Amino acid sequence: MGNNKASQIGQHLLITFSIGAACCMVLGSCQHVAPAVQPLTYKPIEYFEFNCARCHGSYGSSYGDSFGEGMSDPELIEFVGEMAAGPGQSAIEGPELDAQVAFHRSLVINSPFIAWTGWDGETLSGEVTAGSTVKAQVGKQVFDAVVKGEQWSLNALSIASSLGNAVIIADQNGAISQLKLSESAFSHRTALPE
Repeated sequence: MGNNKASQIGQHLLITFSIGAACCMVLGSCQHVAPAVQPLTYKPIEYFEFNCARCHGSYGSSYGDSFGEGMSDPELIEFVGEMAAGPGQSAIEGPELDAQVAFHRSLVINSPFIAWTGWDGETLSGEVTAGSTVKAQVGKQVFDAVVKGEQWSLNALSIASSLGNAVIIADQNGAISQLKLSESAFSHRTALPE
């Protein structure tokens, strides 16, 4: 994303949070929490489907059921990095590699992956494992997202002042993943289960 686009997003966030703060002062106290992280500028599922699926199948379907068994975090990081640079011919590193490794963790443990990739001051958007439903929860309020294929979106203007408290929840046939926007822009950051 260019600096101009990043600047525009930053301005939208500032305006949205300023409006939210003004509403809180007029209406009384409210819990005002900005997100500690920013949306990804990289789309892990899109990257995989474009660069990797031709050999490994959509969502790694050619990996087989035992993919990742006994693989440590460093081994998974090495595997993903080498495959991206080699056969994928589209090397990734840093935050992009972290997000791609997290996507692979979701494949290993068979739970839906969630990424937050957009916020224009009104709509939250991102990626999710196809076939999932997505909701956002802020406190006791729950909001349904629209899911089209691997993309989700949610008109979140009403929760903009509490965005940092939002939890994005994906459900795929009873397998549930959560993404706390106060902690990360993508799910499955934790180490693989032993």
